[in-house]
Amino acid sequence: MERPPRYVRSALHAWIDALHAEDRSRAALKPALLLVVLDLLDEGALDPSRVVPDDRIVHDFDKLLKAAKITANPGAAWQPFFHLGTRSRNGAPFWTLHDAKGAALTVTAADVPRSWKALRAQVAYASFPPELAAMLHAPEDREAVRGLVYEWLEERPTDAESVRLLEAHDRDWLLVKRTMSQVRERSEGPFVSQVERPVVAVSDRILRVRDRGFRLLVVPAYEHRCAVCTLRLRWGSKVEAEAAHIIPVDENGPDDVRNALSLCRTHHWAFDAHLWTVDAQRRIVVAPVSDGPEVDLVALRTFHGNELIAPAPRTYAPDPVALAHHRARFEARFRAA
Repeated sequence: MERPPRYVRSALHAWIDALHAEDRSRAALKPALLLVVLDLLDEGALDPSRVVPDDRIVHDFDKLLKAAKITANPGAAWQPFFHLGTRSRNGAPFWTLHDAKGAALTVTAADVPRSWKALRAQVAYASFPPELAAMLHAPEDREAVRGLVYEWLEERPTDAESVRLLEAHDRDWLLVKRTMSQVRERSEGPFVSQVERPVVAVSDRILRVRDRGFRLLVVPAYEHRCAVCTLRLRWGSKVEAEAAHIIPVDENGPDDVRNALSLCRTHHWAFDAHLWTVDAQRRIVVAPVSDGPEVDLVALRTFHGNELIAPAPRTYAPDPVALAHHRARFEARFRAA
């Protein structure tokens, strides 16, 4: 079954804003430290309101960088630990640094301590702002934040350190890459409108992997825009556009970029509901119904007759067979209209 679009809970907005504002001159160090902190929170070894720069953080940070084949001096965790406490582009630090008496420290890049020992002499602990810390107490919320950090890294696919950090820490990343390879391979051959999908229970993890791999190929091909309204909303790692299957998965539609459109959430929902379709010339056709007390398609009719925007490369354009399948379902629904 197709899952409904995933909406971002309002509680995550503060994390999205904070991640978006962070300057990443060395792309992998800050997210690496955040991932280490999240892991230690899982173990109950840290408190979001009192992140002490102890030897465990150093050990786990060095271990993660080594696994990711990221070159850094031992004890380099002091760099992201300190710089997460300096003001970012939006004027607010990611977390607050405190001295031994608990007083908040106002620091700038000019105060950089240059070593882990010097950091510990200056900083007793760091604390997340309440709106960020609130999501670090429950395991499922920490997992959501961890997912945002992964998406933050995915924004830099050409940065080798970011990719290696994903491979080292994200247990699903290799599966996502495998999914992307499978989708690319399928998309390079003749279009097959129906694929065999065994009737088995699919875990949420597998669904997330499939969604990530599919989205990472489809949405960038449309420059993160909706193919209908051209809306492009992006804030940090969050993008409004989604990868929509044309022939649904529950009708054995393939995970093929030619069986997909990049759509905003509104037009994704309306497409799945067959309130609009695409004709043979790739023009938008809106349901031929009259508005009334329970029907209002005025906003959708604005796009009637418009041509879908095309992806790049053009070989990713929706296949006519897929569009014809959707159009047949649309016409069957409104045949009597």
